[in-house]
Amino acid sequence: VSVEIRMDSVQALSGWYRKGIRVLKFEMRGLNEFYGSVNVDCEEILSLCREAERLGMVVVFDPGPIHFPCSQPQGLKRILDTCRDLKVVICHMGLPRPGLRQQPELYRKWKSVVELADCGHVWFDVTAIPDLFDQEGFPYQEGMSYFQELKEQTGIDRLIWGTDIPGTFQRATYRQMIRMFEQQGGLTEDEKDRLFYRNADQLYFAGPQ
Repeated sequence: VSVEIRMDSVQALSGWYRKGIRVLKFEMRGLNEFYGSVNVDCEEILSLCREAERLGMVVVFDPGPIHFPCSQPQGLKRILDTCRDLKVVICHMGLPRPGLRQQPELYRKWKSVVELADCGHVWFDVTAIPDLFDQEGFPYQEGMSYFQELKEQTGIDRLIWGTDIPGTFQRATYRQMIRMFEQQGGLTEDEKDRLFYRNADQLYFAGPQ
């Protein structure tokens, strides 16, 4: 996880790759808190993405809450347009929030994150719903409605299930974080297998399709 960007970061990334690291993650909220203001498509991050693309690494972006300035869909699109062979994962469904559909400007911003799937080399993880919709409680119907909307845009093959534990354990059990998708996801058995296992195996470990 990148929480600091140094002058030698590109060279350091190659070194980490030789040691077996295959995934680079940017926590944009953390980077902005550390530096004050960081654009997701700044030259330093873009250079790291180019190197990750060259090495065949996966780059993961936690863009930060949709109502925060660090959430920058257009910056992410510039990265995707520049690094067309780079495999990118966007965390937490792009971080929708309660009542988002009643906030037209923010909802359009979230939709522009979701539409990045059209680039063809973008995946979304569907983690942290208990945190994002903590006031709602299990089974997180509003949160799951955003999953459905995301699935309609991306298709099941571009979605990766996760939990974001240990923090989410304060609001839901591990079993509940599975059941919300089993009961409300509208998924076939094959789609469940893809969401819970095969998509991640294929992306991160080059498993069978």
